[in-house]
Amino acid sequence: MDGSLRSSAARHTGEQMKRSNLIGTLFAGVVTLYALILLILLALSLGLSEDVPVVGMVKSVLQLALLPSLALFPLSLLSRRWRLTILMTPVILALILMYGVYFVPRSVAAAANGETILTLLSFNIEAPPDDEMDSLVEIIRSSGADMVGIQELSLPAAGRFNLALDDLYPYRALRPQEDRHQGQGFLSKYPIVADDYWRLETAPSLGHQRVEVTVDGRRVVVFNTHPIPPYSIGRGVQAVSHSREIDDLIQRANDETAPVILLGDFNMTDQFDDYERLTAQYVDTYREAGAIGFGFTYPTTSPIGNEWRMPPLLRIDYIFHDESFRGLSARVGQTSGSSDHLPLYAELALVEASRGG
Repeated sequence: MDGSLRSSAARHTGEQMKRSNLIGTLFAGVVTLYALILLILLALSLGLSEDVPVVGMVKSVLQLALLPSLALFPLSLLSRRWRLTILMTPVILALILMYGVYFVPRSVAAAANGETILTLLSFNIEAPPDDEMDSLVEIIRSSGADMVGIQELSLPAAGRFNLALDDLYPYRALRPQEDRHQGQGFLSKYPIVADDYWRLETAPSLGHQRVEVTVDGRRVVVFNTHPIPPYSIGRGVQAVSHSREIDDLIQRANDETAPVILLGDFNMTDQFDDYERLTAQYVDTYREAGAIGFGFTYPTTSPIGNEWRMPPLLRIDYIFHDESFRGLSARVGQTSGSSDHLPLYAELALVEASRGG
């Protein structure tokens, strides 16, 4: 009897060891494959431009591909699988170097006496049907923003905003389009003295808007932009067109003498060369003064319908500013209403009346 029990226990122990070894082998295989793929993707993203289609797609989702390293690296370390740990080290270091700044508390000085504080909201509303417009009106009404840049403004949405937001925003520059993706709009508590809308003629283009406002007697120029997605299922590869729109935006902004703000749905992550060109001259307010976190704004809707919401996975909505401003705070909204983008908020201090002044 004792021998039988010992034999059964030995078989059980042997089966457990086999399962453990199998799990360990599978884990090692998965981590090795993941690390090798990530190292290749990192090499591609660092060595080539996003004009190469596969590179652009990699840069669009690179932060998502890096996130599993937060679990796989410590598991490799705790299980004392030193080869896996060494293999995973460049991957976790890449994640820390690229995105660690978003998890370090920012030290931002409060507005000084004499500085005008502007609160901004950038919101791609995804041109909702009429019966879902109330959620967007409520988000804008409760934002407290002095200025609101709207992307994908449809004709019905423009009509509704004119009626529902007139008391809060007496100054409006609404440029709805038949193609809702091309519509742009701007709401302001400060007087709007000039407004221009354009699309590039030389390449596929969505909508762009320049609005000039007077803030306490000073001119401020806001560019409300929505360049075409560099990659999409419906449109295919449009990376060159996207870059042309960004170049056009930078050139127009650089020609201004008044303080400049650029906001909108830029359809790019912070790994794009287009982002690097922008931030070489303009400050990413979320990176400067944002809340702790990645700042993901898109998408909030699910492929299976609006009844199930998903957490956003990309940061493609931005508010940039020139040296005339100082970022005080930035955050992503908690709710998107019927839109597939979360709203982006920022608070800026106007420190100079003119650029370079």
